[in-house]
Amino acid sequence: MRKVIMSFVLLLATFVFAACTIEALPREQNLLRDLIADFEIPAVALENITLPDSYEDVAISWSSDMPDVLSESGVVVRPFYQEGDVTVTLTATFTLGDVSLEKSFPVYVQALSEGLSDWLLFVEAFHSYAFPYTEVDSHLELPESIAGQPVQWTSNRQATVTNAGEVTQPLYFSGSTSVRMTLVAERQVEGENKVVWREFSLTVLPLDLEASLSIIPERLETFLDDHFMMTGTEIDYDIPLPTSFQGFPITWETSNIAALSPGGYVGLPLAGDGPEVVTLSAVASYDDGEEILEVARLVYEITVLPRDAKLVTETVSLPFTSIADEYIVEEGELAVYYMNNGSVPYVDIADFIALIEGAIVSQELEIIVEDGVVTVRYTYVASEEEDVDENGIEDEEGLLGAEENGEEEPEVTIYELIADFNENTVFVNRYGFFSAIAEATQTDFGQDLFVIDYIFNPSEGVTFDLGAYRMELVQHEDKFLMQFHLANLFFTGSMFDVYYNGDALIGVDTYQISALETIETLNETTKRGTVPYDMLDATYHFLNFTFDHFFGLKIASEIETYYEFFEARRSGFMSSGASTHYNAVFRSAIDLDDLHTDLRHPGYFMDFRNFDGRLFWEYLAPRTTRFFQAFQLELPGHCNAPRVRYFNNDTIALVRISGFNVDTPDQFRDDLTAAQNRGVETVIVDVSCNTGGIIGTMLQTLGYMTDEPLPYHSVNAGDGATTTAYYGTNNEAFDFDWYLLTSPVTYSAANLFASMVRELGIAPIVGEQSSGGASSITTNFLPSGAIVIMSSPNVLADANYESIEFGIPVDISVPAVQFGQFSNVLAAIAEYEASLPVNALPDNVLDALDYVYDPAYEYGHVVLENNTFTGTYSLEDLDAGRPMNDIARYLGALYRHDGSTVENIAYEGVVYAWNEDGTLVGSNWEDAEGNTLVSVIVAAWLAEEGPIVLTLHDGLHTLDLTFELVVLLDTLQSQVQSALDYAYDPAYTYGEVVLEDNTFTGHYTLEDIDAGLPMNDIARYLGALYRQEGSTVHHIEYDGIVYAWNEDGTLVGSNWEDAEGNTLVSVIVAAWLAEEGPIVLTLHDGLHTLDLTFVISVVLPD
Repeated sequence: MRKVIMSFVLLLATFVFAACTIEALPREQNLLRDLIADFEIPAVALENITLPDSYEDVAISWSSDMPDVLSESGVVVRPFYQEGDVTVTLTATFTLGDVSLEKSFPVYVQALSEGLSDWLLFVEAFHSYAFPYTEVDSHLELPESIAGQPVQWTSNRQATVTNAGEVTQPLYFSGSTSVRMTLVAERQVEGENKVVWREFSLTVLPLDLEASLSIIPERLETFLDDHFMMTGTEIDYDIPLPTSFQGFPITWETSNIAALSPGGYVGLPLAGDGPEVVTLSAVASYDDGEEILEVARLVYEITVLPRDAKLVTETVSLPFTSIADEYIVEEGELAVYYMNNGSVPYVDIADFIALIEGAIVSQELEIIVEDGVVTVRYTYVASEEEDVDENGIEDEEGLLGAEENGEEEPEVTIYELIADFNENTVFVNRYGFFSAIAEATQTDFGQDLFVIDYIFNPSEGVTFDLGAYRMELVQHEDKFLMQFHLANLFFTGSMFDVYYNGDALIGVDTYQISALETIETLNETTKRGTVPYDMLDATYHFLNFTFDHFFGLKIASEIETYYEFFEARRSGFMSSGASTHYNAVFRSAIDLDDLHTDLRHPGYFMDFRNFDGRLFWEYLAPRTTRFFQAFQLELPGHCNAPRVRYFNNDTIALVRISGFNVDTPDQFRDDLTAAQNRGVETVIVDVSCNTGGIIGTMLQTLGYMTDEPLPYHSVNAGDGATTTAYYGTNNEAFDFDWYLLTSPVTYSAANLFASMVRELGIAPIVGEQSSGGASSITTNFLPSGAIVIMSSPNVLADANYESIEFGIPVDISVPAVQFGQFSNVLAAIAEYEASLPVNALPDNVLDALDYVYDPAYEYGHVVLENNTFTGTYSLEDLDAGRPMNDIARYLGALYRHDGSTVENIAYEGVVYAWNEDGTLVGSNWEDAEGNTLVSVIVAAWLAEEGPIVLTLHDGLHTLDLTFELVVLLDTLQSQVQSALDYAYDPAYTYGEVVLEDNTFTGHYTLEDIDAGLPMNDIARYLGALYRQEGSTVHHIEYDGIVYAWNEDGTLVGSNWEDAEGNTLVSVIVAAWLAEEGPIVLTLHDGLHTLDLTFVISVVLPD
């Protein structure tokens, strides 16, 4: 009862407090009540409602008795259908100043429909779904429904994970693959499409290496089958060819790169050739670090459709002028033909040849037309007065074209080019045609040089299949047309070209094309702008044709066709934007890594002044980089030093040759003369700063270093013909100890200079290996107007016809960067000289004769003295092959004997090396063609060419070894008779002497004996046996003693003496005085003997 009373008292106290407050603030409370009297909120809430936080300056706060259905912020969450409708009481607390009042609002919230309730229950379950995968290497198990609701799965990488969860693991090479799986559900609810979705990420692990390699063929085939279904297999357009599959590289091989390249570029066949079926192979390979394994090869047949037939649609007469300095060519006009409304010019062969008379021997060319075949023939007649070789050097003896494979042939050579318009081919019987038809230049580049010998090994000719390069010969009415640029390539000689710029034809010689005024003249045209497609197509194929058949470096490369090489920049080549097109030509030339190949004029479709042809280090390939590195960074100080410098108290001179021009030989001679006058002993010839020049002046310069014939070897890269020419000069060689200094800047003619110095054994080479440059420069005028200079097909070579393109090795290595401190070079030379072995060649020559073969071999009558091998043979010896056998055994012994240092033997400028695989018992010395040295020597001897001089080389030293082979007939009988008729000066008269049956009988009185007449007669007769012309008496034997002729003897008659110096005459007279009877001497000629009897009869007085 106490507790009840206390609670009542507390409640009463609270009421009183509140009542006291209301009474205390009647004005504010009334004001607040009035303000909120009309405040209302929606009585029904089917969606979120707005609950304001203020009203008429009154602050409002809210509370809900069912906040999960209707929250104090007005968010409505309608109850599910199964829960039924509900009424929610919202309480608003109104506050104005310090006064607050509460007011409750019932809000009716209708339950969701049954369908919507089910959907939301599903959504709740949908978002609660836990995706079980992060990294997988097998198929996924994906639910088809959640909470009874169907769901759909979608993969963003169908090739890796399908919508059904099927997993295709990526290959080992591409690594893991991230995949995004999207889960979607949708339902129609009360006429509205409801969609809910989620995304999940997972990583598909790759196959291991072994599994990847085994499955590639299958996967790649599926991939490429789909690819070619899109591109088609009958095409006349470029197609994309994928270069990788799932991280695995794919390379493409094509059976016809001109028709369809590995990059997917097409070259449409000619109309007459019809479609071309190309075998296209996709090759997947794997490099395991030890070898490249071919994992898969898939082959497809692609048909490339032909282009339209060529028809002349326009003919234009263009003016021709020549600005050439080296050739005199008259102005004129030429009809130019265009096909199929295109831009590529064509010309008639005969008209073009006639146009450029003066640059070529047009009037001497015979043009024969028969049944669609045009033959251009040049008949070359050798003559001593006019003939020059390919270097412009005089042929004094009419040797050019006169010797092939060592056999004489008529001094007439026929050069032919045959254009077959039926077969669309061009045949040339010799590549020499292209230079032989040239007129002589105004400048004599071979002055003071002459050809000593000339050996030419021809080819069987070459046939050019023009269709393979998308070029076509076209017969139009009575004209026989070929692409203008092809005619320019074939018919302008070696140093002249005709440039086409769309408006005119301009003749120019090779020496001019780098001059600014020349480029300005060629570039003056109205044809600026984009390059037409047919011009781009013609340019690309023509470029490949010229490099396949006229590029000197092709024989030193492993490139079958330059379509393979230029493919990398084909997209640029085929760009109609002139700058992009010409840049592709420029960069392709640089890519070749050949200092002789470059873009000299970008072409007339753009102003050449706007072309950026600058070289950047990153453009350069390795060999070119090394050249410019040395040229620009390492050698400027050395190259700018005085041309001639002296060292070691003027005993050493450094003479620099910076280039080979018309002034070089005389300058070199003057420098050497000055060095000689100062007492110089050693000359270092410096070509380390020499980038080349004129071959003729190079040869003249070399003539001051040796009197030997200068060997010039070349191989034609186009037809494989080889040439060796031996040049002579009128220069007298200086006698110095020579060295040659080379560097990576030593190039072209300077490289050939170094090659000849090495071959002739003139000097050790010091420094760094030269950069090479084995070809002269030729021009390549492309249809788009670009002018490319390139290495010509005439490739300079060594004695074995191996190209010298990549430089000449040095004997003494000194980095070019050290040349600036020349003491480095001098120190290296001094160290080299100190290390040189003794010249053992003289000992080799002697020791070889003592070499013992097994079975033993006995030489004939051979004498070896003063490095001269003299063999004396009878006719019987000759028939038995004794001279050849002796030579073969001796030459073989030069290599076979212990301690031999002979590395090679030179004869007539040809080097013979020992063939280790040779099977001959004696000599196995052979030249590059397999000819044996023995056979060459014997042939020379049989041709009665006199003593044969071989030069032995040990790599450092040389020694001349002479062979003299004498066929000795038995003429001793006749010599015995003729000796009595020998006329002394003053004349000598014998006493009463009779010579019969090889018996010299003298009848003397006592007075004759007292006067010494018998001794005088014998002395004069024995002297005549040696002195008479044709004498073969080598020595005389008497009583077992041999008497030889003393060349230093001073006696007027006989100088036959024994080893002790006793004269034969004195011995004979002593024997006679001792009354030993008739005296019998035995005469020897080396092969034969004859007994000669002396009888001295005393005639007593009657």
